[in-house]
Amino acid sequence: RHAFFDPAAHLSLSDVEKNQCEKYVKNLIYDDVYPQKRST
Repeated sequence: RHAFFDPAAHLSLSDVEKNQCEKYVKNLIYDDVYPQKRST
């Protein structure tokens, strides 16, 4: 019924999407913890 908002939708992500999301989150955490060491 609510397929457009599936709480488990992230389980069906492809490996590439998982890696991109993981890298994005890790970058957010790294920039938050070590803002002075940001390379860009």
